[in-house]
Amino acid sequence: MAIRDDIRYYVLVQGHSQRAAAKHFGIARDTVARMLVESAAEPERRYQRRKPRPAPVRVQVLPHLEHWLEQNEQLKQTAPKQRWTAHRMRLELHGMGIEVAESTVRMLVLQRKQVRWETFVPLAFGPGERQAGLSG
Repeated sequence: MAIRDDIRYYVLVQGHSQRAAAKHFGIARDTVARMLVESAAEPERRYQRRKPRPAPVRVQVLPHLEHWLEQNEQLKQTAPKQRWTAHRMRLELHGMGIEVAESTVRMLVLQRKQVRWETFVPLAFGPGERQAGLSG
């Protein structure tokens, strides 16, 4: 956005030609012409998808991952060394005939774990302070 304003100032205020502006800023003359037509206060243009990106593998994989992550919660207390890892999940999915990259499995597992993580605010009191609402 700053370069657009600089180009507009260079051409419209200082009076240089579009060709000189293109050469000065190192961009195409057509780009300079487009920037001069746009209003100065226009926000930065960004591409936005109209539809979400299709993810057919994710649809196939998620039910299995959910099941294995639930098993991991149970195994955490009983057998912590026997838990499902992303690598082991990918090998199992490959055995089922679902071709998926290990990085994809890791990403999906991380996204699912972030949903499950709980957040706590630590309570810390200085010496002589006491918690509000307690009488004593």
